[in-house]
Amino acid sequence: MSIRWGEGPLSVEEYLELRRLAGLSEFSPEAARIGLANSLHIVTARDKGKLAAMGRLVGDLSLIHI
Repeated sequence: MSIRWGEGPLSVEEYLELRRLAGLSEFSPEAARIGLANSLHIVTARDKGKLAAMGRLVGDLSLIHI
């Protein structure tokens, strides 16, 4: 396993697939697109180019959730 860390962006399809694999609730592609676009910062971990993990900061610059 060779993990490469990076900073966003990622595709809506990658994000939705990672959520599915993690057992998280489903989002519509439009909701995912809006959420990703409004992220303050996104980090990704890729194994051989495939998304393995990600994190994002969300907030209003006053209150931030990690």
